[in-house]
Amino acid sequence: SHASIPNVFTGMYSSEFPEISRESIESSISSALHEIIRVLRPGKTAYLAPILFTENYEPQKVIKEIILKVIDDIKAEWVDVKLEFLNTEINPQNKKETENYRLIFKKPIST
Repeated sequence: SHASIPNVFTGMYSSEFPEISRESIESSISSALHEIIRVLRPGKTAYLAPILFTENYEPQKVIKEIILKVIDDIKAEWVDVKLEFLNTEINPQNKKETENYRLIFKKPIST
């Protein structure tokens, strides 16, 4: 996956228009990641990158918090999950930083 998560969910959250709740977004992200894990063959690995974390705007902060919570929830399950730091980019226009990560799921071989 290239840049689909969290980018696909960032536009869902707005503190000004809370029609889509934080819980709903968390459920959507959790469902998306669990579906990736579900279709992953035992012993295989899925890589999602870049996972972009920045806190320039409220929606970005909320999505970061939600993704980190969902990752922690998944870690409590039976899947090997790593969030690997790749690099930090600086936007040339506004000089704000974005951290790039790779999310890695490895589904264990069933015994």
